Formats: sequence, C-alpha cells, structure tokens
Amino acid sequence: MAWLDWSGLEQDPDFALQVRELIQLRKKTPLLRLRQHVHGSLETECGLWEVDWLSPSGTPMTDDSWASDRVF
Repeated sequence: MAWLDWSGLEQDPDFALQVRELIQLRKKTPLLRLRQHVHGSLETECGLWEVDWLSPSGTPMTDDSWASDRVF
C-alpha cells in the first residue's frame, strides 16, 4: 500500500493519467503483484529471474541500508 499526495492535481493534470498508466502496468505485470518480498532467485512460468534491490545511486542495498531511516 502506498500514499499519494493528490493536492497538486490542478497544477499537474497529467499526474492522474500517469497514475492510471501505473495501475494498468501493475495489472498486466504479474511480478509487480507478488504478495511476498522477493530477493535472489524467483522461478516463474517464464523461467528463472534474479532479483536484486538497488539504492537510487545504483549500489546494492545492504542490511545497514535497509535498517537506515535515511531517505534516499
């Protein structure tokens, strides 16, 4: 679950369109609807996927990164 700030909708009418597109992407992409946290290997109908979590700078997330309350 996520929270979105809808207060700027009048200044950015494309925001609602972008949200609709993201909802459609999530509906069409099974990997975006998994109910469990995935890291490492994930076997799907399409084969084996390797899942890595990266920080916004592109470096792998560490245990310390996850535990930090610093906003990236």
